[in-house]
Amino acid sequence: MNRMTIVMKKIFGYGMLFSILMGGISFFGYLLAIITGGETAIVICEIIYTKIYPTLVVFTTSMILLGLFLIYISKIYESTNGEKQNK
Repeated sequence: MNRMTIVMKKIFGYGMLFSILMGGISFFGYLLAIITGGETAIVICEIIYTKIYPTLVVFTTSMILLGLFLIYISKIYESTNGEKQNK
């Protein structure tokens, strides 16, 4: 495999792991808001909704696009057996 694809797969793997962890953190943030209640819960929910979710959506979408690009690149690599085809 190409060295670039190996590095990109590692970036994709760590990016998806980060996305899953951030989803868990937001879940526990909402759980904490339910437990605390009152004005504090409103502030916690607003922070999660306005700051964390937009960033998380953009980051996760870019990681998914990177993964789709890697699938495309690896299929081209498999079909050529590592050699360039002359057309």
